[in-house]
Amino acid sequence: MPRYSHNRECPESNLYPCLFTYDGMALPTAEHHFVRAKAKLFNDTRSMRKIEFAVSGSCARKLGRSVRNVNAAVWDARCDAILEDILMEKFTSSPFLISHISNTEGPFYEASTRSAVWGIGILAKAAERGEPHVGQNRVGKALDRVQARIVAMCDAVRTMAGPE
Repeated sequence: MPRYSHNRECPESNLYPCLFTYDGMALPTAEHHFVRAKAKLFNDTRSMRKIEFAVSGSCARKLGRSVRNVNAAVWDARCDAILEDILMEKFTSSPFLISHISNTEGPFYEASTRSAVWGIGILAKAAERGEPHVGQNRVGKALDRVQARIVAMCDAVRTMAGPE
């Protein structure tokens, strides 16, 4: 059964409050980390600092839209790997999140009408009614990859531990 994330209460959401460290910086949401990484990639230290102090993931997202000197082709080529790395750090930052991502049935979909790039372009209720997705769902696809990596990592640890 598909898993649609659609608000900051969903652990899969980039807006979900979850303090973790990525690139040597502890920030309160994956969205903070993601748009900070964008600012860093394009050497916009002013935006980076503003993003670090944003009071919420939504505020960080808004600041991320103002990052200067963005080369769209470079960002498009790098953003999926950056997001996946950030989500790996997020979902391995606590036993709760490891368990959540490992045990939540996917595939994952970011249900949002605001982004046809990062989400599916429609709301969760519309998707559940069977309406077609009109977005790329890059967040959901990154979550699927992260889930597979974490499940494999947990399986490897269990194998190394041997029989109970």
